[in-house]
Amino acid sequence: MKVTKILQNDAIFDAAVLDLSTDVILAKFKRAIGIQTNLALEIGVPTASSAPHSLLAGFKNMVAVCAASGYRFESATKILGE
Repeated sequence: MKVTKILQNDAIFDAAVLDLSTDVILAKFKRAIGIQTNLALEIGVPTASSAPHSLLAGFKNMVAVCAASGYRFESATKILGE
């Protein structure tokens, strides 16, 4: 017997969905996480995947304030080269 179609929850799929390799599944998962991160950043909802980007953006803003105001802290001094 050869499976050609799959019926799941009133949806029909080709049997090819059963042949996904681990690499393909991981690539699809990474893409989905990227989409979720971009969406979270755009609408301003913090998530585990968007937190590093939000923290980096905040740090960049702090360095910009240091460059404009003359206030310094150690990490900003290293970046500004002073």
